[in-house]
Amino acid sequence: MIRETGKNLVMVRTDGGQGEIVTKAGKQVLVRNSIYLFDILSLEGYRTLGRRWNFWWIEFTPEEPLPLPLHTVLQSPTALRESSRCEEVFEKLESDCRDQQHLAAAIWQNLTYEWLASAAAPEVESDTTSVALDKLIEAIKRKPGRRWSSAEMAEVCGLSSLAMRKECLRTLGVTPIQYRLQIRLSYAYETLRRGDISVALVADILGFCDPYHFSKAFKKQFGFCPSVAHLHQR
Repeated sequence: MIRETGKNLVMVRTDGGQGEIVTKAGKQVLVRNSIYLFDILSLEGYRTLGRRWNFWWIEFTPEEPLPLPLHTVLQSPTALRESSRCEEVFEKLESDCRDQQHLAAAIWQNLTYEWLASAAAPEVESDTTSVALDKLIEAIKRKPGRRWSSAEMAEVCGLSSLAMRKECLRTLGVTPIQYRLQIRLSYAYETLRRGDISVALVADILGFCDPYHFSKAFKKQFGFCPSVAHLHQR
């Protein structure tokens, strides 16, 4: 797991075909729906295998620990509206407006967590604790507005509260409470972009104690207030 910040990293998400990336850690073949994260300084080369290789390639420097392992190929199903959201990321990154750039980072972060939530690293596919955490992730996404207590989340996992917290930190890089907040804010952003629902109602639906605390968390995540989310359209 990446615990250091400030590294220059690359994330590659393969959309179709297949390719090969060679780093100092070795060769990795990437196929459709694979995710691969590596230190850019370790890159030695990459090439298409077969007739084509369609992929998203983004270089970035994390400001906080990431919940993805380096030099490990993960497989994750296509996320909702994945292609259009990836296109939006690159479109907004080209903008001179910092709000648009912050929004691009937020969209990419949400995609990353969605991929991670359904991804399986080869060496942990049979890990029973990871299977238990999958149950929690599914439950939170199914009922994002529920006010989950730590005990209730642990019960869904079939783990103790301490074991659940450790597994969540190991797998996702955040605590269960932090992950739940990220899911709720992701839902809020997608809902408010339509512009046909009030901030107060979204806050209530997603289980926030009041619009003020919701707005504060939303702005911290996306860099702008929820009341103007509908202005951030493609």
